[in-house]
Amino acid sequence: MPELVADFLTFGTALSHVFFAFLLIGFSALLTRWVIGWNIADIPNARSSHMRSTPKSGGVAIAISFLIGMVIISSWHDMAPFPSVPFAIFLATTGGTFGAALADDLIELSPFVKLACQLAMALIFSLFVARIDGLAVPMIGNLTFGWFGHLITIGWFVLFMNVYNFMDGIDGLAAGGALIALFMLGGIGLLLGAHVVYLSALCLFAAVAGFFAFNFPPAKIFMGDTGSQVIGFAIAGLA
Repeated sequence: MPELVADFLTFGTALSHVFFAFLLIGFSALLTRWVIGWNIADIPNARSSHMRSTPKSGGVAIAISFLIGMVIISSWHDMAPFPSVPFAIFLATTGGTFGAALADDLIELSPFVKLACQLAMALIFSLFVARIDGLAVPMIGNLTFGWFGHLITIGWFVLFMNVYNFMDGIDGLAAGGALIALFMLGGIGLLLGAHVVYLSALCLFAAVAGFFAFNFPPAKIFMGDTGSQVIGFAIAGLA
């Protein structure tokens, strides 16, 4: 494992990654400051954990920063270990999730339409990028899911997207949890030689970090469905 890290992450490469991450954090922070002025607010109700109307457009800054970062870093590094078509589909389905979630923040889609969009993006990912094929169970061995793996994968995506959606609205919780998860995913990807996972986690970590400065208690802005759906989808895909 150390050899895999050393071969990919030289000192110069590590410095360039740190520099790129800070640039992306700054870009995300500037976008977040800009979207605070948008007239998209989370109005408190009986189920809310906050007491005042708070902008919920922060996810726009997260999603745009992440997607731009992915395009830049994929052209910067050799992504040969991950075929170009699946990588493009991952970006496209993340973008589709962003579009559907933004529509929900703007016009409040019905729960049925929201779920249909989540299922559609998860199905496309499962069919054309990757799916959960099996599970190694101690004392039993390897379990193979076959076609049922598509259903498990879709359920995995829908679970993550809705868990992060539920966490948003509590100052710093969704963003803080995402930063921890992405740090771990990036580290595991680097150690295992899964460079696309590492680079993708780096981009999303930076995008969320720029937003987090404004979401830390007391929150000036929430990420809304746009951020929670994109983060949940991306983390589910990377995991």
